[in-house]
Amino acid sequence: LGRLKAEWTETALLKLTRDRSDLVRASALSALAQTRSKKAFRALFSALRQESWNDVVRAAALGGFGKLGDAKGVAFCLKYAIYGHSQAARNNAFSSLVDF
Repeated sequence: LGRLKAEWTETALLKLTRDRSDLVRASALSALAQTRSKKAFRALFSALRQESWNDVVRAAALGGFGKLGDAKGVAFCLKYAIYGHSQAARNNAFSSLVDF
């Protein structure tokens, strides 16, 4: 869905970012970032505060910042790239920093 640029995909993905399943939310965030939607940054930012199994939601949000390509995401990636955050979050933060 992330490769489709239709308005209905953005709506569907935004709805899925609020799903009960951590893995569904993480996948929706990654796909939403690929659409480069104007609403994607806000969804990614909101996901940084969500606790999830193995930190998959936060990691997906951090990975999404790199896919989105919005320079405002750099500060969040730097914050989560340091020791003290989960390995998944740090890995995706570093990957996104490379993408910028």
